[in-house]
Amino acid sequence: MPDLPVTVSAAWAPLAAALLGLLALGAAALDGAIGARAEQLPWSRGMGRPLDESARLLRQRRRSMVAADTLLWRVGASGLVVAALLMVVVVPLGRWTLLDLDVGVVWFNAVDVLVWALVWLAGWGPNS
Repeated sequence: MPDLPVTVSAAWAPLAAALLGLLALGAAALDGAIGARAEQLPWSRGMGRPLDESARLLRQRRRSMVAADTLLWRVGASGLVVAALLMVVVVPLGRWTLLDLDVGVVWFNAVDVLVWALVWLAGWGPNS
């Protein structure tokens, strides 16, 4: 007997959102407390300095581009359409496929990796 999907009441959604909000507030408070005390810690000098520097690098602000890069944006967006078409050629539709490749699963996964790179380009290009 196959396992049936479990449905959950929609009343849990606000509770989950509140829990995530509380976790975010707690993480922000902890980040501020650690950042304020970083210079006072005894191990921030000497052998503990690499750990301190690693924590600082993990907390630093993300970098973004000065302006949008339209070439990356267009390559990413148009490449997603091409990648979708390349993935469809090996998907069986009923009793027939568009292209019968012996390595269809490998092809599908390779194009899926390309999709991740194109999504990254489509997000980086418009400076999102």
